[in-house]
Amino acid sequence: MVLQLVEARLIIEPGIAALSAQHRSDDDLAQLELALDTALQDRTDAKPHLNFHRELAHACGNQVLFEVVDSLLAVRGREQRMVRLLIDDRRRDYDQHQAIFAAVRAGDATGAERLTRDHLRQLRSDIAARIA
Repeated sequence: MVLQLVEARLIIEPGIAALSAQHRSDDDLAQLELALDTALQDRTDAKPHLNFHRELAHACGNQVLFEVVDSLLAVRGREQRMVRLLIDDRRRDYDQHQAIFAAVRAGDATGAERLTRDHLRQLRSDIAARIA
């Protein structure tokens, strides 16, 4: 089920990233920047763990797409927690989020879409290797 969650996200989220680059507000950028820290944050840290991809969906300006991602991450919370536990290279994850954020901030819809697709493909590959 973990791989199915990543597959679903791979279909949905690259387009959301492109929209976010086109429609993000200053407040959206601030929330995305806060969410970046979560990638390096210790799992036991008491600070809020913001989900970068949820914040990215919020920034897209489409409430329906936000609700799709939000509900997917909520309904599949157990699988999403497994995804986080299966990430071997948290620094690479952070760097990939940082690159997506930079594209969104710059208004680069094509870059944000490509970087998000590459990020989720890498995640799928890593998880498949770990659970094989």
